[in-house]
Amino acid sequence: MSEVYSPTSEQDVQTFVHSCFLEGSPIEVMGFGSKAIGREIQCSKTLKLQKLDGIIEYFPDELYIKVKPGTSLELIENTLEQKNQELSFEPSDLGYLYKGKSLKGSAGAAVACNFLVQEDLKWALFEIIS
Repeated sequence: MSEVYSPTSEQDVQTFVHSCFLEGSPIEVMGFGSKAIGREIQCSKTLKLQKLDGIIEYFPDELYIKVKPGTSLELIENTLEQKNQELSFEPSDLGYLYKGKSLKGSAGAAVACNFLVQEDLKWALFEIIS
């Protein structure tokens, strides 16, 4: 089991990553752990970004939202829904596979894993498969 570090600021992340680099310690970066696919990672430390959450800026009229990496996709979708908006992509939800319930995870994980399916592409793929 690796040592888990949960920073609360960007400076904490920078300090942690730099110290791991100097030590030569491999690290795993994770949010909620919702994208646990593939082989188990062999690392001595885990950087858990779940506490780095929150919406930094949101301008509904400009269709712009800026969030921290640990922000849950559920919070983002609920915030957008209040202004009758939605994400321009469909976040992958692997929670049903691994946990038996919905767990979309964090914004950082969705971007880092590139598990984003644009709505137009999804329907085009559906039409091709059908």
